[in-house]
Amino acid sequence: MIDSPPSPPSLLPQLPFLSPEEASEAAQELALLRKTGERGLNWIAQRIATAVERDPRRPDAAEILFRVLESARVGQWGDRPDWELPHPGLRAAHRLLSTRYRTSKWFREFRDAPGYGLPRLQ
Repeated sequence: MIDSPPSPPSLLPQLPFLSPEEASEAAQELALLRKTGERGLNWIAQRIATAVERDPRRPDAAEILFRVLESARVGQWGDRPDWELPHPGLRAAHRLLSTRYRTSKWFREFRDAPGYGLPRLQ
């Protein structure tokens, strides 16, 4: 008899206070989040990019975009398996900083930092 490979550990912990129906719903929601990348820093980045697009004249827009992208560059939030997810929020923040605020000191600081461009996002 051939042994089947072990199943990967569940990303969703077993929470004793959830009913079986609630646990099933949570597993479905996690599966959706895993497909879309709509969580964590990417979720924040999407909302920041949207806010900056709505109010492009705010004086701190370039700095805010820089800070969210710098968090993605240096933070440990995006370790595997998260790098395999789509990152539309981080891409939107990067696009805004590198186009609309290309002449800002914040873009230059981001561009000159190690790992410029977040290569895994592009």
